[in-house]
Amino acid sequence: MTGSDFPANPSVQPASSPEGGSIFLTVEADPFINLATYQNGVPVLKSVGVENRGGIELRSLTVRIEADPSFADVLELRIASLSPGSHHNWETPPLRLRPAYLATLRERETGSLRATVELAGAVVADQRFEIAMLACDQWAGLRSLPELLCAFVLPNHPAVAHYLRESAALLETWTQSPSLSAYQTGGRGRVAQTTAAVFHAIQASGITYVVPPASFEHEGQKIRTPDRIAEEKLATCLDVAVLAAACLEQAGLNPLLVIVSGHAFAGIWLDDTSFPEPALDDAAVLTKRAELGELLVEPLARSTITVCAQAAAASERGSGGAAAQWR
Repeated sequence: MTGSDFPANPSVQPASSPEGGSIFLTVEADPFINLATYQNGVPVLKSVGVENRGGIELRSLTVRIEADPSFADVLELRIASLSPGSHHNWETPPLRLRPAYLATLRERETGSLRATVELAGAVVADQRFEIAMLACDQWAGLRSLPELLCAFVLPNHPAVAHYLRESAALLETWTQSPSLSAYQTGGRGRVAQTTAAVFHAIQASGITYVVPPASFEHEGQKIRTPDRIAEEKLATCLDVAVLAAACLEQAGLNPLLVIVSGHAFAGIWLDDTSFPEPALDDAAVLTKRAELGELLVEPLARSTITVCAQAAAASERGSGGAAAQWR
């Protein structure tokens, strides 16, 4: 997945509290969570730190972190001894989310985490900060771990099979072979043809374009699943890009998702490779690979969810035309 203007440290929300006099508590946490956060093992807590700013040694400290509502289990961290001026820090402490709760969310809700430090049964430091609990089908946008968009690409969804059957039928008409052979045969030309067939199959399904939320690329949006798209015949550009990526992945190809200001679309690697990073924000890298003929990156037209002209030309001419240059 690629995009532009990723925010610096999008997933970290620092907070600190000097309450309790000699105890200084610092917590860094992701301000957004959803089911994808849990499924991909993304730590909610980035770090928890306790500093003794007093003049005496402190023993048997307990750091307790509780979620409200109960979207996560209670976490307790213990410090046997903390000498004056010293600091104890935990990196990505294991706060366990509760997937059953997150799976029920249909709208965004606001929750909170409360972190306390207890000494001899008394709370000596206390802080609370908000956590945005997103709907189970909601992507948080580029502001927080943009690569989690890939969690909404569902190549094994039953509805994807329909689009692949249509794609195979188109390939048989265009090339006398219905094979979805990925990178095994036919070189770049066959990959381009397969991509064109997938785009045509999506176009032919009669999807009506829906305007995405304002600033969706930064603020995120709910993403329709393949069955919802098939049933409702409605989709934003991001919905269609994610659907196309799912179809291409199920066909054995390596898709990528491109996010630009106000728009999103799917692309494909013409060779069996990929970027080493899950997300990047350098448009020049993407452009260079496309100019070298390694990538086919063309948006599906916003008004009609139509196939890009280059891929369409390749498909209509079979192995000739635009596809020929990638053989």
